Amino acid sequence: LGEITAAFEQEHEPFGLVLDEDGGIVGVISEYHLDEALDRDEEGLTAADVCTPEFRRIRPDRTLREALNVFAGWDQTALPVVEAGAPLTPIGLLRRDDIAHALAQAVARRERLEPVTGDDPRYLELRVSRAGGLDGMTLADLELPEDAVVVAVRHRGATLIPRGGTTLREGDRVLFHSAPCGHCYNCLMGLRCANAIHYGNSRVDPASETMLRGGFGQYLLLEPHPAILRVPNDMTTERALMSVIGNHTTMSGLRKINAPDPGDTVVIQGSGPIGMGALVQSKARGAAHAIMIGAPAHRLALARELGADETIDLADFPTPEARIERVRELTGRGPDLVVEASGAKTSVHEGLQMVRYGGKYLVIGLILPTSVEMDPSSIAAKDLTVAGVVGSKVENIIRSMRLMRTRIDVPVENMITHQYPLAQVNEALQSHIDLSAMVPVVNHSMA
Repeated sequence: LGEITAAFEQEHEPFGLVLDEDGGIVGVISEYHLDEALDRDEEGLTAADVCTPEFRRIRPDRTLREALNVFAGWDQTALPVVEAGAPLTPIGLLRRDDIAHALAQAVARRERLEPVTGDDPRYLELRVSRAGGLDGMTLADLELPEDAVVVAVRHRGATLIPRGGTTLREGDRVLFHSAPCGHCYNCLMGLRCANAIHYGNSRVDPASETMLRGGFGQYLLLEPHPAILRVPNDMTTERALMSVIGNHTTMSGLRKINAPDPGDTVVIQGSGPIGMGALVQSKARGAAHAIMIGAPAHRLALARELGADETIDLADFPTPEARIERVRELTGRGPDLVVEASGAKTSVHEGLQMVRYGGKYLVIGLILPTSVEMDPSSIAAKDLTVAGVVGSKVENIIRSMRLMRTRIDVPVENMITHQYPLAQVNEALQSHIDLSAMVPVVNHSMA
């Protein structure tokens, strides 16, 4: 490991190839892999022990656009270029910066388009305004170089990666989601992509110069070719935002477990954004009776605005036994569906006791590793269907926004209880932690 560390320090590269005696690629090693190995503090580790055999590679005959597509969803600053007929024989490295530099130089050579962001050739920004003559044009009209890739179009804090026929209009609002890679096992099996970047959540390599992955900034750097949804002009920004706050994830889970059916009774454990999304989506699927368990009281009041027929306040029913008994009093034989959206350690035990024989239990909130106390015998003894869900695919965002626009008639906008300027992002996060806010929003238009 000492020799590997010295090599990284000497070459000043965050990425390297591990080769066998014949010069073939055994795997790749990054500073991240090296840090993990050093943390293990094991003697005798070699590069072969530390590297990963799973890596992407680029053939020398690829266009710049094709090369960028290979980079998509892969948080590395460089990838090996291999011989066309020998995928394990390296001939060099291609860096993201190399591609960005080539594109910037190609665009800058055209008389009608000039960079406006300074001397750094890795990033090129074109300012679109009515006075500049570009308003109303399409990307195809800009006559960019053949292999050029538009990285982002930004307006008033919203960011989109448009396609060639997307018209540039002032004031457009968009929702976006990273595109699936299309070649991992999950994609091939129709599951959620294992390589897609999750903006604001995915680990970012500080050496990759792609730190703009979250929403707490003026700009957001997206990978090429994400899914883009234009918000209809007759839809408020707040309602569009609720399409991707709790609702698309819970829609994914409810579709997976195929519940509730029309007329069903649903119990929702947790009164945060995920719980509210479960409430709204359960009602949209035809639930006749929805019961929400949670706290504090102002969140339960909002739940009643959004369609909850009954609420159970943790302050009034502080023990699992009390909450289980209260649900039995309200439902008789038990609810048809229980949705866990709280992340509480006792929630699974409670939910399995609450749900009726032959009912269904959906877990959403317990996404982080934790130890819980539960009696799993209820799953078999009560003939239950149990499922879990994490995140969502693009299709559920599309469906969620359609519902928000056409069928959801409750005031979901009221979930946005606090708005903060970018300078007060810490206060925004604290309001979420202490439960004083339901959904705090960092609004870039605020001073």
